[in-house]
Amino acid sequence: APAGKTAWTDDEALALVDTLLVGAELAGSPLPQINELGPAVVVSDFGNNAGLILGPPVPEWRRMLGTLEQDLRCETMIDDVVVGSGRASDIAGGLVAALRFALARCARRGMPLRAGQLVSTGAATGIHDIRAGQQARVRFEGIGDIHVAAAPAMPYKITWATAIARVEDFGIPLTLRGRLAIDVWHGRLRPLLKSAVTAMPRRDP
Repeated sequence: APAGKTAWTDDEALALVDTLLVGAELAGSPLPQINELGPAVVVSDFGNNAGLILGPPVPEWRRMLGTLEQDLRCETMIDDVVVGSGRASDIAGGLVAALRFALARCARRGMPLRAGQLVSTGAATGIHDIRAGQQARVRFEGIGDIHVAAAPAMPYKITWATAIARVEDFGIPLTLRGRLAIDVWHGRLRPLLKSAVTAMPRRDP
């Protein structure tokens, strides 16, 4: 995307899109109660984003633009119990509005979107808690299913992964407190504490 462009029409934003994929966004936080504490706490944890699970592409999505958001339905189940369902139209503002927002906001922060990046446009079925040992399935009507197995935490999660993709987080401090949080806590203390914990000898119960 052009570095200085901060206002986008629907057509301009859609012209940059190569593929529309269904998927599931993973959230992860050291605070188990984060979803119960509300949006302000989630935002303070950098959106609570831990990655994306990519599903199959939506076929002929450009031809379906007029009715796509009404027709694209999904359902989330955990241990075969339905915990949420919705349509793309349930996402506030719709899919294109989320893309336009991402394009404009990233450009204003000096980080224009680049070719190959993924944009998560929202959670149509909501946010759902899942615990280690549980199974989840996200069904996209007429497109396919995404199956998820929640595994116990492992060192760097490599044991349970079939592939590795680089993930980059950006933090822009606006206050002295924000700079302390990013530079001191996230940049220095948190990695040191994590290394210390993982280096501790394991104690069997």
